[in-house]
Amino acid sequence: MYRMKCIQIETLVSGEIDCVNLKANLLQNKDKPAIMNITIGTTVKGGVDDLDLVIQTLEECGFPRNRFYIHCDGALFGGMLPFLHQASQVTFKKPIDSVTISGHKFVGCPMPCGVQMVRKDHIKVVSRDVEYIASRDVTIMGSRNGLTPVFLWHALSRKGYNGLKKEVEKCVQNARYLKDRLSEVGVGVVSLCEI
Repeated sequence: MYRMKCIQIETLVSGEIDCVNLKANLLQNKDKPAIMNITIGTTVKGGVDDLDLVIQTLEECGFPRNRFYIHCDGALFGGMLPFLHQASQVTFKKPIDSVTISGHKFVGCPMPCGVQMVRKDHIKVVSRDVEYIASRDVTIMGSRNGLTPVFLWHALSRKGYNGLKKEVEKCVQNARYLKDRLSEVGVGVVSLCEI
């Protein structure tokens, strides 16, 4: 869409970003700003990138805050992360720029939907007045589905904080059970985080 050159960074066995490889690529491209997609739970392995280590790597390579943009993709695992101990938390108190979480994955909405949170400074740059809705719009296509936020609100309201926490606990219990069964038959498993 933006016709920008992308550099794919290697990953560790766990599926998370290899910050040694990231550092090498950042140093080779110091003349360009860094736009990074940090993953909070990869699709195949569930790898969670170490946001704090990525930020540290950017700083070590001499990238000041105005020369990088960090997007945190929490499609599935972003809704679970707040309930896990020892997991690196994603917060706008850190130098990140945007976060996305899907509503139809862990939360369980019946149709594809999601939430994207972006720093206000970035929204101001791309928003424009739309006459027929008497409002400002920041979507690429100038349109959005009004029903999906209602489904997302309903799912979150129905489950509540404690309901989501119980679901995360159940998922972790199931993952531990699977890990133990796989280990019994000699299949290696990497444990990423604990409740």
